[in-house]
Amino acid sequence: MLIFVLGLGLIAGSVAGCSIYMASKQAPSVHVDVLRIGAERREILNEFGLPALSEDRDGRRYEVFEVVSGATSAAKGARAAFHYTADLVTLGLWEVVATPVEMGMAPAQRVVRVRYDGDFRVDEISWLKSPGD
Repeated sequence: MLIFVLGLGLIAGSVAGCSIYMASKQAPSVHVDVLRIGAERREILNEFGLPALSEDRDGRRYEVFEVVSGATSAAKGARAAFHYTADLVTLGLWEVVATPVEMGMAPAQRVVRVRYDGDFRVDEISWLKSPGD
């Protein structure tokens, strides 16, 4: 019986941690509230990073951003702590449930096109892909 428990603990210990890692490494949250008419281009770039596509047309700049809505640091930490505790209590067997759950919690990707006026301020926002599309 002791050998069985030690073997089970060894197997569980070798697979433990995937859900903890996945929960803690999820993409950070992005503040889409900066995306508003009149916002400066530098504000948008500061929050979303470099655009996936950028072009000048008719004296205006168009940029397409791929936005991934992740989780806050507090939410990621709470999920990782829960997975860690559940791993300890179940000798790692929690990973059988937790890893697929974390895989299913992949953040939604959205695509937005932003048009700037001559002063590089947002004058049009078009969501090309929203979660669930």
